[in-house]
Amino acid sequence: MLTQKPMSASTGKERPSEPDNGRKLFSVIYRAYQDNRLKLPAVPQTAFEIKELIRSGASIRDVANVAQRDAGTAARLIKVANSPLYRGVAKVGSLTDAIGRIGLNATQNIAYVLSIQSLFSA
Repeated sequence: MLTQKPMSASTGKERPSEPDNGRKLFSVIYRAYQDNRLKLPAVPQTAFEIKELIRSGASIRDVANVAQRDAGTAARLIKVANSPLYRGVAKVGSLTDAIGRIGLNATQNIAYVLSIQSLFSA
């Protein structure tokens, strides 16, 4: 089967072939993987543990105990709980109250967002 060469719409002349950068990139990454040279960052332990606790039906207090191990995660959860989106009559001061206010799903999502951000800022 014959294939037609790409033609330029403006000049009507044959366009030069463009390298397939996607395939080249894949090839480089795949070779690095095969040679055990590819190092992928792991999801930080705090986010993973929070996900597993929530999945298993753990209490808010259990989730707070894990979240408090990471000061950045704990502070961000309290900050979100006191944001205009979640703010109640009074500000929350404890991590347990913050998680209770924003909910377990939001807590899990925030922990994952923070862990992903830390991968790119490291």
